[in-house]
Amino acid sequence: MQTVRCAYALFINLNRGDKHPIDPSGSQRALGFGCTLGFSDSQDRSTNTKQSHWVFNRYMQKIGRQTSFNQSVQAVLAAASHGKKSSHVIMRHHLEHLQKDLKLVNRLPMSIGNIQASHIKELTQYWGKKKYSPKTIYDKVSHIRKAVKLAGKILPKNSEMGIHYQAKQKKTFKITHTSTSVINDPAIKDICDLQLYFGLKKYEAMKISYFHDFYDRLLIDRKTAYNGKDRYILFINEFHRKNLLNIVNKYKPSQVVSPEQRLIMSKLHKQALNDLGINDEDYFRKLYMINRYRALCKSCMSRQVNLKKVSTEVGLSHIRKVAEVIQCLEIN
Repeated sequence: MQTVRCAYALFINLNRGDKHPIDPSGSQRALGFGCTLGFSDSQDRSTNTKQSHWVFNRYMQKIGRQTSFNQSVQAVLAAASHGKKSSHVIMRHHLEHLQKDLKLVNRLPMSIGNIQASHIKELTQYWGKKKYSPKTIYDKVSHIRKAVKLAGKILPKNSEMGIHYQAKQKKTFKITHTSTSVINDPAIKDICDLQLYFGLKKYEAMKISYFHDFYDRLLIDRKTAYNGKDRYILFINEFHRKNLLNIVNKYKPSQVVSPEQRLIMSKLHKQALNDLGINDEDYFRKLYMINRYRALCKSCMSRQVNLKKVSTEVGLSHIRKVAEVIQCLEIN
C-alpha cells in the first residue's frame, strides 16, 4: 500500500508539473496533495486528480499485463522443456521476442493463451513490413501455435489466417553404398559404423564409450542423446555387441572430445561422405532404419508397430520420418 501511495503521488506530480517534493514516507493523504501542489481552485484540483488517477491506473494495468504475459510464457516454456534442446532454445527465442512485437502492434494480451487469430494477422502484417521471409513468418507462427496449444487453446489453420507457405520438396533417399569399408579415415569409419549398426546421430557417435555398454543393450543417456532423452538399443546378437566393443575400445573413456575436435571431425565426416557422392550426413543412420525395419517385418508385427519400434530406437518421437525413408525406398 505504501508503494502504491508513493507511485500515485509521483504521477500527480508528473502530471501537474509541480516542483515541490513529496514526502517519500507516503504519509501525505490524497486529499492533501492539493495544498502541497498549490491548487487554488477546487474544480481544478478535482480535474487534475482524476487525470492523474487515470494515468496511474493505466500504468499499473500495463505493468500487470506485461508481468502476467511473461509468467504465461515461462509456464509454457517449462511445459515444453522436453525434447530436443535446440528446438527448446529456438522456441524460447521466438517467445521472448513475441512480447516486444505484440507491444509494437499494441495488441499485448494478458496471457499467451489469449492470443487469437486477430493478433496473428496483425503480427504477420508487421513482419511483412519488416521484410521477413515467408519461411520465417511461418516458423514464428508455428511456435506461437505450439505455445497457445500448451496453454490449452487452439488457433485456426494458417490458411484461415491468410498465411501461405509451401515447403521445399524433400530429398529422396537412394541406397548407393551398403558398407563403410570404402571410407579410408579410421575415426570417420567408426562414426559411420555406429550410425550403420546402431542408428546413432553423428554427434552421438562421437560421445559413445564402453560405459554405454550394458549386457544386452547399448544405453544412450540423456547427456549423450541428441534430443536429451534416455533410450536404449538391444543387441541383436553377440556379433552385434562385439562390433560396438571393437570400436569403443580403441578410444580412452576418460578422453573427452572438445567442441573444437567435434567440429573438425564433423567436417571430415561430411567430406568423406561427399567423396562417396553422399550429401546426407544421416545416410548410414537411415540405412540402419531400413535394415532394422526389414528385419522386423519378417515377424508378425504390423507396419505401424515396426515403424514405432524403429522410431523409438533412433530417438524419434514420431514414426513420420522413418515412414518417409521407407516410402522413398519403396518408390525408387
